[in-house]
Amino acid sequence: MTTLLKERYELGRTLGSGGMARVVEGYDRVLDRRVAVKLVREDLGADPTLRQRFLREARAAASFTHPNAVAVYDTGSEGRTPFIVMELVEGGTLADEIDRRGPLDPDEAVAITDQLLAALAAAHRQGLVHRDVKPANVLLPAADGDADRQVKLTDFGIAKGLRDTAAGLTASGQVLGTPKYLSPEQVAGQTATPRSDVYGVGVVLYELLAGEPPFSGENAIAVALAHRNDPVPPLDRRRRGLDPGLVGVVQRALAKEPERRYADAAAMREALRAAAGGAGPTAPLAAAETTAVLPDDRASSAGPVADTSATARRRRNPWVLAAMVGLLLLALAGLAASRAQRDPVVTDAGVGPGASPGVAPPPAAGAPSPPPPTDASPGEPSPETPERPRDLPGLIALLSENPEAYGDKGPDLLERLEKVNERSADEQAREARKTIEETEKWVQEGQLDPEIGALAVELLEPIAADASDEGPGEDGEEEDGEDDSEPSPGASS
Repeated sequence: MTTLLKERYELGRTLGSGGMARVVEGYDRVLDRRVAVKLVREDLGADPTLRQRFLREARAAASFTHPNAVAVYDTGSEGRTPFIVMELVEGGTLADEIDRRGPLDPDEAVAITDQLLAALAAAHRQGLVHRDVKPANVLLPAADGDADRQVKLTDFGIAKGLRDTAAGLTASGQVLGTPKYLSPEQVAGQTATPRSDVYGVGVVLYELLAGEPPFSGENAIAVALAHRNDPVPPLDRRRRGLDPGLVGVVQRALAKEPERRYADAAAMREALRAAAGGAGPTAPLAAAETTAVLPDDRASSAGPVADTSATARRRRNPWVLAAMVGLLLLALAGLAASRAQRDPVVTDAGVGPGASPGVAPPPAAGAPSPPPPTDASPGEPSPETPERPRDLPGLIALLSENPEAYGDKGPDLLERLEKVNERSADEQAREARKTIEETEKWVQEGQLDPEIGALAVELLEPIAADASDEGPGEDGEEEDGEDDSEPSPGASS
């Protein structure tokens, strides 16, 4: 018996599935064409808030069309199951391509990224932010090695209209996306912007050139926190011989602070095209992490203004540059001497002339740093910063003081940790593994502080290690480090 949606769409074989939905091949009886249909899980569709958000975002995606984006044809709800009807694209994904081939030729990587940025630039102009740019959401319908193939960005199903940010349909701080490609601000639970998509494209281009993303780890929390806190491993060390201009574009796209990135996909696309054409702003982009960036309304789409052409580089006289550096060093030395006369420092023998009492000298090399100043009055004990818990009872004690301070799921984490601590040795490992899975999910959903989540996973992993050979958990599901919650439509073998 054929399954029908709205007496119009015949449903066939499953093309992919994820944590929130599955995608099936379909047939549109009215327009006589094959389509892809994304069906949200029935238990999720039963939530009226989630269903309303899904349908609104689906309508926003349906209003957006571009040659490099999978078209959304229709949306609706069958009972408690929301659905989206989309263009069916025959082919694999960019993730499959990287797994099969490893690093791509730079020209091919730039060609693919250019089309990806073209789709996002059109979306940004329309007020849409994708929020989950990753290779699994880029479809490749053409043959290998074809630099002119047309790629298609899919999964605008979790895209959010900027005009709807105040509509109250999503929980504050909710994190949507895949940890390997999440921007630092999304990890922190902040609102995604076009600059967040720029970061995602930067991660994708990095992976295309290096064969692997900048950060990886044993679990989703570790990867997400690396995006927020760790410096990006230099791309030109992962792959030698890359054009400095191209490396600079990737570096700026992956800046931790959103304001230091390109303003949107159109700005990054222009910079990427300039770099690929041999006139890319290499030096300013390579120094983007250490130089000031113009405010948004003054920022150039190609980065700081500079004459970086080959002709200009030939005109530069190395002796002039050396003289300028020498003058700068002399000026700094004079400034230091002037300040030394004006502001002498405290020495071991006492306060020098004109020094301000209470100013301590810098510690000698190898000496321990002095404790930070506190607001305690003289004679009163200084407030102590709580030590980082080193075991499960210590973390339980920390959470017990105020579990709600660590997010909506703070009390639930406390309850689960207490359960692990109370279990017998035979049951502890399994309970610890289940708690790790729940903790990672809560962090991904923005319901738990990432740092307390990472600490919990760190302390639970040694306990859960004893369950490594026991197979799937009680619910029969395999453990997974990340939740690629939205399957890509149209990918078929």
